[in-house]
Amino acid sequence: MEDYRKIAQECVEAVGGVKNIKTVSMCTTRLRIEVYDSSTVDKERVKSIDKVKGLAVVGNQFQIILGNGTIRAVYKETADIVNASDNKNVVVEEKETFVQKVVGIFSTVFPAVLPAIICSGMLSGIRSILEYSGLISVDSNWYTLLSILCSTALDMLPVLVTWSTCKRFGGTEVLGIILGLMLVSGSLPSAFDVSTGGEPMIISLFGINFKIAAFQCSVLVAIFAGWMLASMEKLCREKIVPGIVDSIFTPLISVGTTFFVTMFFCGPVIRVVEQFLISAASWLITLPLGIGAFIFTFVYQFIVITGCHLAFDFLDMQFLANFGLDPIIPLVNCSIFGQCGACAAFIIFSKNKKDRASAVANTFSAAMGVTEPAIFNQTLPSKGMCGMICGSVGAAIGGMICSILGVKGTGFALGIWSIAIHMETGLWAFIIGILVSTVIGFVLTYIVLLRQNKKSVA
Repeated sequence: MEDYRKIAQECVEAVGGVKNIKTVSMCTTRLRIEVYDSSTVDKERVKSIDKVKGLAVVGNQFQIILGNGTIRAVYKETADIVNASDNKNVVVEEKETFVQKVVGIFSTVFPAVLPAIICSGMLSGIRSILEYSGLISVDSNWYTLLSILCSTALDMLPVLVTWSTCKRFGGTEVLGIILGLMLVSGSLPSAFDVSTGGEPMIISLFGINFKIAAFQCSVLVAIFAGWMLASMEKLCREKIVPGIVDSIFTPLISVGTTFFVTMFFCGPVIRVVEQFLISAASWLITLPLGIGAFIFTFVYQFIVITGCHLAFDFLDMQFLANFGLDPIIPLVNCSIFGQCGACAAFIIFSKNKKDRASAVANTFSAAMGVTEPAIFNQTLPSKGMCGMICGSVGAAIGGMICSILGVKGTGFALGIWSIAIHMETGLWAFIIGILVSTVIGFVLTYIVLLRQNKKSVA
């Protein structure tokens, strides 16, 4: 388990201690600390702290880049350290826009679910290797067992999401699991069968006939259900149910109310929203000649800078839940390898061993699927953002190739690991796409850095 208290303490000490802090705030990915005296801040120490991905300085404000998965926990610990100190003049604030709050929910709900999705994708790749090598056949019992390993997480995705959301909002986790199982119950007509002409279950309520189906493919519905369940639990315990009978009636009221509201009212509406978002994403990515894929892949790493890229995890999961194939993940990986190639060019032009070692480490990190160190330490701070732009151009060309060749992923995996999730769906086309992204990102960045280097010498 991460020691967020230690990270927060090191951040405070590196900026000169509590006495040097004027304000503490956070955004989607950054811990923002405004100081009185910037000369006392040890920038190199800040960058060396575990989980810190970069540092941006705006005047006397030091923005410590931590990423969505860490920022909230570190901010809370930092606020606790400041509030417990003798310095009562420090202003601790948390101002988030609606978009930041939504991204914040996704950033805490999906990381708990992603390991299962990643596992499914990797296992699909292993199954494909065994199938293509002739070690197993599609009608064998081994293939059936492997299929269970590969598909269960996706088939039960709403259960995982409802559990994670309920946990995120402070609800009872086991009730989240039970509610998720209710939403995908085998006693209900499946969403797929109904969408392909099957008959829904007809339930009459208040004289109105409702068409009911399960929510096997609905991630947003699961998020809503988990949030409502946690909210109902809190309401029951604080205002409705006496403590003496809390353990009996709070679960009954919370689960029952959430289930019926989701099944009859909010669920069908949210499912329409999901279908619209999928259609819009599909329309963009499938624009003729890969134009949409080019645009998406080019801007993706710029979205990573803001931390809002985690909102796309919803679309990834929604595509996988609905179709078993994801057209977005190949583009995301092209964007990653574009920055990887761009960062690799900085290895050549690094002026000392320390800078070269940093560039090597950041390139390796990008190849493993984490681009923030490469972005914030190399490609973004480069003159004219040349590395960032050149890497994104290379990525866009690679993404366009993947789109034209119809590459799709069977799971969720980033960096070099993503090869496993494309074994069944255009492996060589995907490899071509990420190689093009890497090579063009490297070459363009190398050329620009070479010209900049000649001008500086002249």
